[in-house]
Amino acid sequence: MADNPQPKTRGFLQQLLITLFAGVLAGVVAVSNTISYGATIFSGELAQFVSLGIGLALFSGLVLTAAMALTSSHPGTIAFPKAATTPILAILAAQVALDMPSSATPDEIFITVAAALAISTLGMGLFFLLFGIFGLGRLIRFMPYPVFGGFLAGAGWLLLKGGFGVMVDLPLRVDTLSRWLYPSAILRWGPGLFYAIVCYLLLRRFKNDAVIPITFLIGLGIFHWVGWSNGVSISEMADHGWLLGPFTSGQLWDPYLFTKLQSANWWTISRQVLTILTLVPTALISMLFNSSGVELVTRRDVNFNRELVAAGFANMLASLGGGIMGYQSASLSTLSFKMGVHNRFVGIFAAAVFGVVLFFGATVLSLIPKLLVGGLLVYLGLTFLVRWVFESRSLLPRMEYLILLIILVVIISLGLLQGVLVGVLATIILFALNYSQIDTVRSALSGVNYQSNVERAPHYQKYLHNVGDCIYILKLQGFIFFGTAHNLQYQVKLRAQEKAIPDLRFVVLDFRFVNGVDSSALNSFISMRHYAEINDYKLIFADLSPHIQHQLEKGAILDADSDVALNFSDIDYALEWCENELLNQEDITSIRIPSIKAQLSESFQPAVKLDRFLAYLEEQIIDENAPLIVKGEPSFGIFFIERGQVTVQIELESGETARLRTMGSGTVVGEIGTYLDKPASATVVTDMPCIIYFLSTESLKKMEQDEPAIAAAFHKFMVELISQRLVNSNTTLQALLE
Repeated sequence: MADNPQPKTRGFLQQLLITLFAGVLAGVVAVSNTISYGATIFSGELAQFVSLGIGLALFSGLVLTAAMALTSSHPGTIAFPKAATTPILAILAAQVALDMPSSATPDEIFITVAAALAISTLGMGLFFLLFGIFGLGRLIRFMPYPVFGGFLAGAGWLLLKGGFGVMVDLPLRVDTLSRWLYPSAILRWGPGLFYAIVCYLLLRRFKNDAVIPITFLIGLGIFHWVGWSNGVSISEMADHGWLLGPFTSGQLWDPYLFTKLQSANWWTISRQVLTILTLVPTALISMLFNSSGVELVTRRDVNFNRELVAAGFANMLASLGGGIMGYQSASLSTLSFKMGVHNRFVGIFAAAVFGVVLFFGATVLSLIPKLLVGGLLVYLGLTFLVRWVFESRSLLPRMEYLILLIILVVIISLGLLQGVLVGVLATIILFALNYSQIDTVRSALSGVNYQSNVERAPHYQKYLHNVGDCIYILKLQGFIFFGTAHNLQYQVKLRAQEKAIPDLRFVVLDFRFVNGVDSSALNSFISMRHYAEINDYKLIFADLSPHIQHQLEKGAILDADSDVALNFSDIDYALEWCENELLNQEDITSIRIPSIKAQLSESFQPAVKLDRFLAYLEEQIIDENAPLIVKGEPSFGIFFIERGQVTVQIELESGETARLRTMGSGTVVGEIGTYLDKPASATVVTDMPCIIYFLSTESLKKMEQDEPAIAAAFHKFMVELISQRLVNSNTTLQALLE
């Protein structure tokens, strides 16, 4: 589709004329539609009040258009009563009239119906206002793009259908298609369709905002010249249905109607509360979608909250005069944009058309041929349909484009709101299907390649590495709902049934990157717990948010009286507990840990006298909660932990401390700062009374100077220790990246 015309520098008079023409043109279309909506509401048993009903509708159009022109976030917005709410208003009016007492006079019936319409307009205005004040308009931003596309394509069809309906007084249905092909019918819609195609092609070719007014004036001149040259008078053309109308002459609305409000039957109105409430979702959704349509077509941001407030204010004003509800029109609001008009006067001029018809009759409007107005609507419909049905095919994924087409078909078959609702439902289903294909498991690990931040004696570390496959670690992500939860349950079940690796003892579920859990997913977690109980392994939850933890507790998945499902603050402490359980259950901890001398002897060459190295170490007995190393202070040496346990930690901005690593008997701490000669990057505190051997930096330098062979053996030991840590880290990193 060609780009929309951009505003150009014009003279004041030229700009005024273009704006005036755009406003009058939009006003003519809006007035024609509004009259039909008023006639629809006041039909059947209320047909005797049709003239007064049209007056109420036109009054509403006048107020809505003027108020929105002044307050909308998008200059050029046109608002008037809309088709989406007309059927419900017609039902409301008919039910009020039907429920009136048999003794009610015609004036009382009309006043009661008008009061019911005014209350519905006032109530809808309040809803719009509150939604805007509380910032709920932003929710429309979450609506899927194909739904907007389908809505605008459907709006294009309705414009196309409405345009043909204006030109030919005949419903456009399958059973009436043959009548549309009669020569008399083709003579009425053929020129209008030709005019629409000419406008469309000219605008694609020239992109000039003067195309529509020039072609409209030329068409108007040709039409009346043909009538004059054939000796057909204006009255004869009107009688044969070639011109707009017929309109009621004279004033259509008078405020005296609401001087009789005391005669309204308020009890009858009160029984229609439910009908009035059904207007809320219909009007709200339609209003937001129309505003979104304006944003998409004009490619200019629309402040939806401001639009809601503006529409609320406009409807509340309209209700004071008995007007019926209305809101922004996507098609007419973009008409002025396509003509290069971007100011608020276009809405003022459109409101003036309402005022002229409302208070002075519609003599001037009766000179306009239906084929031009209908052709203009067909042109707008064509632009919407071509953009969203044909050109979007290459832009949207296949399934999203299919949803767009489904929305269009439903709108054609059932209506605009139904199409939107079906589209929303279809996109929800598509989202659920697509999201269920996304693996909720961010990483699948085991105790072999992912351990806690507890560094143990090499003997313990070796054992945990050998049996690490019995710990199954799943780092989860995203939002877990019934689809992804079922996949998770199936994955755990497959691991439990795996025979090629050690039996499963622990399943650790890390929820750190989980945004939420749907209530329907709880059934899968209940099944996972039951399966764990049957197969004798533990189901361990880590890093649960308070809300998710509450959900699991409420669903009886986490139970304080059961040891099948356990909960830990984070995955580090969860893995530490699993590792301790493995060590304790196999009685590994009863094996005496080799002394520092025995550990070092494995790394030092036999020729080196280990006793001479140990002479450089200072044995220390440290109390519990004593700092060995303080963050920011210079490094004084290396600590060999003979017995006990220490924790490396940092202080967070909140004042709390976070564990980086816990180190037990047979481990070494402080080597990094010593080798780099940098201040300590973390604090090391004893968790219990410890026996520690300390190698100060001065003793290390002295050893390097006096006994280089011993120093070389020590450095080799430290290289192997640090290298092993690096290998473990790389193994974990590789597992996380796979």
